Amino acid sequence: MKLEHPIKNNDINNLSSKRNTFSKELHQIEKQMYASILKYNIMAGITRNLNFDTNENIDETFASHKSQDPEVEKFDRTIGLIEDMIMDEEFRSIQKRFLMKYAHEFDPELDENKLIYTDIHKEYLIIFENFITNKIKHSQSDFNLDQFMKQLEAHQNEVEEEIFEFLLTLTNFLTFKQWMLDYRRSPALDINSCV
Repeated sequence: MKLEHPIKNNDINNLSSKRNTFSKELHQIEKQMYASILKYNIMAGITRNLNFDTNENIDETFASHKSQDPEVEKFDRTIGLIEDMIMDEEFRSIQKRFLMKYAHEFDPELDENKLIYTDIHKEYLIIFENFITNKIKHSQSDFNLDQFMKQLEAHQNEVEEEIFEFLLTLTNFLTFKQWMLDYRRSPALDINSCV
């Protein structure tokens, strides 16, 4: 008499596939929860003074979801650093000063772009690309912003909207202009909620 086991290979493969799907869904839920907490903290004015000089794992979001791909894992760590960075008091202070200095130049009634907008955007790029690069290089000495921005295009659906839009201000002039106009219309609004 031959006994057959009730679980077949197909069942095992289906369970494995469902587990992987569940793990991805759980990861997305965790990212959404983290983004909600991040947005609440930003709107409430809660900031953290981060020490980027340590080798500690600053990224909390992806700690439980290590990727098999080192490039994806590095990308996830970088996103975590950027999330932490935009809550940092130093970053927010630089951003606020920049907005206060130049927001008045952007005319919400004008559809055309003034020449000065381009100069302001160039200055913005210099300030914030240098800030981001220097901060991240404390944790990732081989960090390359251009390479990271290319990776961002491929992973944009995996990044929280607020983070993606902030990073988009570095590459997309119209997003930057809209951010400046939003701040000009409502300077009492939290600077990060404009993005």
